[in-house]
Amino acid sequence: MPKADRHELRRDEKTGLPIFIIVNQIKKFCHNEVQEQTEEGDILDLKLRPTQKFMDRINKVVMDLIEESIANARQKDRMDLLPDDVPSLNGYEESD
Repeated sequence: MPKADRHELRRDEKTGLPIFIIVNQIKKFCHNEVQEQTEEGDILDLKLRPTQKFMDRINKVVMDLIEESIANARQKDRMDLLPDDVPSLNGYEESD
């Protein structure tokens, strides 16, 4: 199989769906940036490991958000995606 050029979307080999969240960035974050505080107040570094099923699910959620954002922009007859086009996710609203 020919290697994709840098302008093509990365796609899942099984499903053909675009991969938006790159695994190594999530792995770096989960392994290097996550901490937890104990009841005694100590800070512990956690080394979380995202599974492939987790990555598949997170990429599906991102794809759904992008598709809904595009639909919202097109409903308003716009070609520019704006912050207001992003749907609310479990009540999360970003403040400006």
